Amino acid sequence: MKETRSVISACLACALFSFYGTDIRSKAVTGTQDWTRVELVFESGANDVLSLNCLFGGWGKATGTAWFDDVELELLSGRALKPQVTVEATKTLAPLSKYIYGQFIEHLGRCIYQGVWAEMLEDRKFFYAVNTPDSVWKSSGEPHSVWMNPVVAYVGVHAVEVRLKGNGRPGGISQGDLAIIERKSYAGRIVLSADPGALPIEVSLVWGDGVEDRQAVSIDDIGNDYRTFPVSFTAGASTENARLEIWSRGGESFRVGAVSLMPADNIEGFRPEVLALLKELDSPVYRWPGGNFVSGYNWKDGIGDPDRRPPRKNPAWLGIEHNDVGVHEYLDLMR
Repeated sequence: MKETRSVISACLACALFSFYGTDIRSKAVTGTQDWTRVELVFESGANDVLSLNCLFGGWGKATGTAWFDDVELELLSGRALKPQVTVEATKTLAPLSKYIYGQFIEHLGRCIYQGVWAEMLEDRKFFYAVNTPDSVWKSSGEPHSVWMNPVVAYVGVHAVEVRLKGNGRPGGISQGDLAIIERKSYAGRIVLSADPGALPIEVSLVWGDGVEDRQAVSIDDIGNDYRTFPVSFTAGASTENARLEIWSRGGESFRVGAVSLMPADNIEGFRPEVLALLKELDSPVYRWPGGNFVSGYNWKDGIGDPDRRPPRKNPAWLGIEHNDVGVHEYLDLMR
């Protein structure tokens, strides 16, 4: 039973019953109507499940109010289905390819980054400006010393520039919430340029609040041209709240183009424990780079020097696409 009030009759389907995913639907009730009995007789066909919708305004626009009540579904007749299959046991067809079944990996969530890929830092090429709500990087030490300079960009549209005041107070940037394990080694690199007065630059892995709860790498062979410097650390404690700090106590300015930090036991950038599980899974093929992601992905962004590959917004999902895992890395993974 249905009742409608002030329903505009120009709508394509005002108040009616329909079965989702099929063309089965009742005659529409429109205008102002008292309770109206609506009957719909249909064949279910090969469907063993149907979803009944009490629909108002579907396939068009409608205004007004509709009520549905006393809805019943009654079996009028039925017949038992007796499906049969004939197998020709003596006839052999071509064997199924092992590549019909496989696995699927996509640049989505933590499937690639912080999943199979061992990079620990987020936004390692500074897609977002430091200290903005979307950035995981924060300024540390001397306030108002961190700027985003588009003129000296190393990759993307800008680089971090730390303008020091020369008063002996440190100025720089940091990223926290890093998970580390006691006595485990970590390795990475940093792309820097600096004025002479800013030297040395210290890169530190920090795991606590004490003076000794850190390990620092001091870098002083830096010029005005960007260069890449290796860094390595051994964690003094296990924590999920470690941080990486990059700062100086000097004067003038220094620039940070890109940073990377991974567990030192990574295998060409991949996490060894995940590779072991993939080998145990023994899938014949891994589809990459994804489903929705691939519709907006430019493979050229993922080749060449990883630190020079442009960071971009993920074209299909949330987060930043670092382009660290590209064609070459995928081929390495499949070896």
